[in-house]
Amino acid sequence: MKYVTSGSNLLKQLAYLTFLTFFAVLLQFANYSSGYCQSEAVDHGDQSTTGKKEEGSSKAYYHFLIAKSCEANGKIDDALDELEKAIEYDTSSPYLLVKIAELNSIKRFYDKGIEYSKRALEIDPDYTEAHRRLGLIYSALNKKDEAIAELKAILKVLPNDINTLLHLSTLYYDNDKNEEAIMLLKSVLEQEPYHVMANFYLAKTYRKIQEYDEALEYYKRTVEIKPYFEAALSELGILYEFKGMDDEAIALYEKIMHFHSYNTRIMERLAKIYIRRQNYEKALEYYTTMKKYLRSDVDLKVKIALVYYKMNKLQKAKEELNKVIILDEKNYEARYYLGAIYEESRDNDKAIEIFQGILESSSYFLDAQIRLAVIYDRQDQLDKAIGLIKALLVKVPEQKLRLYGILASIYEDAKRYRDAIETINLALSDDSKNIYYLFRLGVLYDKLGDTDRSLKEMEKVLIYDPENANALNYIGYTYADRGIKLHLAEEYINRALKLKPGDGYITDSLGWLYYRRGELKKAAGTLEEATGLAPEDPIIIEHLGDVYYELELKLKAIKSYERALENAPDNKDDIIKKINRIKEEL
Repeated sequence: MKYVTSGSNLLKQLAYLTFLTFFAVLLQFANYSSGYCQSEAVDHGDQSTTGKKEEGSSKAYYHFLIAKSCEANGKIDDALDELEKAIEYDTSSPYLLVKIAELNSIKRFYDKGIEYSKRALEIDPDYTEAHRRLGLIYSALNKKDEAIAELKAILKVLPNDINTLLHLSTLYYDNDKNEEAIMLLKSVLEQEPYHVMANFYLAKTYRKIQEYDEALEYYKRTVEIKPYFEAALSELGILYEFKGMDDEAIALYEKIMHFHSYNTRIMERLAKIYIRRQNYEKALEYYTTMKKYLRSDVDLKVKIALVYYKMNKLQKAKEELNKVIILDEKNYEARYYLGAIYEESRDNDKAIEIFQGILESSSYFLDAQIRLAVIYDRQDQLDKAIGLIKALLVKVPEQKLRLYGILASIYEDAKRYRDAIETINLALSDDSKNIYYLFRLGVLYDKLGDTDRSLKEMEKVLIYDPENANALNYIGYTYADRGIKLHLAEEYINRALKLKPGDGYITDSLGWLYYRRGELKKAAGTLEEATGLAPEDPIIIEHLGDVYYELELKLKAIKSYERALENAPDNKDDIIKKINRIKEEL
């Protein structure tokens, strides 16, 4: 007889089936007790019944073996057919029923999976594999309560079953039963302290309930046990970032990159850390590497453009954004930032054209319209600017608090202080305790010349926020400037300085207080410090000139006034008068 050639698959399969049949017969004579079959005990008194059961068992096992072969070759339908034949010969095998349920689950025939698993439990209510299969099916169907019930049934029989404890803990985690999840995971670790997944899930659960130190401990244990566990390393890195431990996060991410050099998600996290650190060159390096793997990713191109923007390489940023718009003309994020670059470059016409082209349906529409209003305000086209913001108040009323602030700023720029006050009061009618708007109201009343009302609004700020350094400084400076309540003024200014040490404007207030009290040398030293902290501020420089004048340091006073004059947008006439007065005296 000739041997079958390697290409004759049909003959091979027939030969294999013949072997399986022969093997099944051998098992029958050996009275083999198969792992799948949990038949009733044989009654040795009835030889005919015994023979029939042994024959059925061997035939069932024969079909079971064929089913296993089919499954191994990916022929799930054929495997199911063979298992159905097997169950005809061995109707009392929960193992076969659960195997049928398993293969139906692979095909996502979950109803059949449930049906066969329940049939197995009718035969043996404590059959743990049937409960396990039902637990998996219910989990896949997102029926978490039913899944939990099945897993609990397993634990009644096998209270220390690690796989069940792990599965149940994940369901508790998903159902926000975090304490129960922690208890189960710790019971796993009592049995196996170095179980990777138990440590990992415990870390995740602690992170979820914001017990970050515990989470950190278990993430570290996880990566000690399995040093190249990417998910654990990644989540540990994110936790490091959250806790402000960027150096540790970078070291961890670079470890991941060492063995997964193509991991673009980690590259992006590294890029974002370096952006936070204003190390834009390093961020650009990672984004550029990402381009090798994500050549067609438009969002990545926008991110690269924004890095160039932060580096003040506006031409490079423009080039990248224009590439994005060529690829996706409806990418309004790219259009918005391109408009912002033109605006900052003072190419207002081009900026206006781009912002006007951003549609109302875009998430960038509101910001584009606000930028348009700012441009119009800068161009003294106040009616256009005001009209845009008022239109937005109708279109996006949920943003009215923000829009009221912008509208008030436009009125303030136009010195329409009463209109600005009216607008701020509209904002405060919706949020009466808004610190930002109460402070702004105080400033506006001061600009209107109503100092008493200004102080009243600032005191309101301190009622809701006693540690507000700006309000403390404002009140303290106003008292000092008016020459009243100087002891209270000093208290307020010193409180403000403790809250914002090294602030040039608060230091100026203290120097001005000394000036009003006649402590001229202390005033001069303090104001010299203030000019060092805020070297471009004309009011602080003018204050120093006033003190120098009182100290008879007239040449120094002239130099200070001249410096103030260079930076002063307003009040130039008063400074010029002071300079001329000293020159006449000299």
